[in-house]
Amino acid sequence: MASIIYKNITKRYADGTKAVDNLNLEIREGEFMIVVGPSGCGKTTALRMAAGLEDITDGQLTIGDRVVNDLEPRDRDIAMVFQNYALYPHMTIFENIAFPLQNRNMPAAEVKQRVQAAARTLGLEEHLDRRPKHLSGGQRQRVAMGRAIVRRPKAFLMDEPLSNLDAKLRVQMRAEITRMQRDLGVTTLYVTHDQVEAMTMGDRIAVMRKGVLQQVGAPVELYEKPANLFVASFIGSPAMNLVQGRVTNGNPFGVCEIGRQQIALTSDVLRNGRLSNYHDRDLVIGIRPEHLEDPQGADPMAPRLTAKIRLVEMLPPEQLVHLELDAEPVASISALELAADVDKTRAENLRLEAQSHRVSIVARLPSGRRYTEGETAEWAINPANLHFFDGETGEVLR
Repeated sequence: MASIIYKNITKRYADGTKAVDNLNLEIREGEFMIVVGPSGCGKTTALRMAAGLEDITDGQLTIGDRVVNDLEPRDRDIAMVFQNYALYPHMTIFENIAFPLQNRNMPAAEVKQRVQAAARTLGLEEHLDRRPKHLSGGQRQRVAMGRAIVRRPKAFLMDEPLSNLDAKLRVQMRAEITRMQRDLGVTTLYVTHDQVEAMTMGDRIAVMRKGVLQQVGAPVELYEKPANLFVASFIGSPAMNLVQGRVTNGNPFGVCEIGRQQIALTSDVLRNGRLSNYHDRDLVIGIRPEHLEDPQGADPMAPRLTAKIRLVEMLPPEQLVHLELDAEPVASISALELAADVDKTRAENLRLEAQSHRVSIVARLPSGRRYTEGETAEWAINPANLHFFDGETGEVLR
């Protein structure tokens, strides 16, 4: 095992474009690190620099105790797993897995032992005499991982390995890769654009946007304490609800204004020193879908927010209730750019909402109660679950 450390790493192309900008990131020994972000954010370029497939413009990259900036890929003692499997169609599964060992002229007995051990780990023992064309997509991806395992490298580098699989297989393979990594204890850097993969697999997640690292932390930390609007919007499905609002004086501890409605805040919320500097200034308020509660089961003292039911999606044992809120949508240029990086459709919806002065939000609720589309209802909110962001910079106010 070995750590992988990016120290002030920059990748700049000949036309001046920065694919990765001053990246500082440590993947600890034995850690499963996920790098996630939308297409073009620099995550794959960062992985390819660790693999030696992309030159480093500036900075220092170490694997274990060696600086590897100028080392050839074969000298870095890493193994890569790609999304396209890269198997040899004319070879059997045994031969595909054994190939990197035979290239090293390893004794045949040891090659056999390592291949059979990897096949047992991945459930491929019955397929060693077959060729790749006779296997399913998930089985082919297991073969590609088997070829990486037998090398016993210092680190695994995985680039979108599940993107070519169907939804059911992706769920299965997520669990298998996670189990395999835990069993082997090998340092793993895993790149994906799928935040569900990131949240379910990694020890820690690094979120990137436009070549810049936004936040690193455990999945629950990124979900509950996002560093900025981008991370808040990208992590979570359905995405965090965002509306324009402000915090003003009133009641014992102040209120949060959303449109013409007010949510009474608590002393805990207003102990936030940075938030106190935003009194009577526009800011962005974030509400996770599961934090909009049906008042029937909520704290009777919790503040209420009134909204009209537009659509109900049943997803037992849950349902997604789409609501229309009479409030100002997020309208700053910075926030719209952030939304576009996460989801271009969502950014366009924000622009349309700005013209109607109404905001679409989503509540995630148990499926037991029926809701009628078109009716107006109240929803309970615990003020401690609100997130506050600077509308221009996108930075969290915490």
